Amino acid sequence: MPAPTGTDVPATVPPDPGPSVEATLEISRESVPADPNASANEALSNVVCTADAAGVWSFSGTLTNTGDTAATFSVAVAVGSTSSVAGHATIQQEVPAGGTAEVRADAFADGAPASSTCQAVVSR
Repeated sequence: MPAPTGTDVPATVPPDPGPSVEATLEISRESVPADPNASANEALSNVVCTADAAGVWSFSGTLTNTGDTAATFSVAVAVGSTSSVAGHATIQQEVPAGGTAEVRADAFADGAPASSTCQAVVSR
């Protein structure tokens, strides 16, 4: 059979995309089970997050474990603005029951704009 030519070539039919649907997803905080160990921001105190004269940022703070068993904390620190992150660090630190531990992230961000902010989030 000869190859189709000219007007004998079958037309390409795009696949049917199906019906158009718009939906809005809403998540209720009440429908998501709370993990009491997820956020532990209250365990962090004495926070110092500053840039030196060259614009290099460092972080320090104290973790306090008020529990009756040892706990491993994760401290995430970031410097930047609402539109970009100039630097970040994650610190893992085990703290004994009823104890404290110093945490540090030296020179974790460089060259952040003067309007930058430093934020830390703690979880366990």
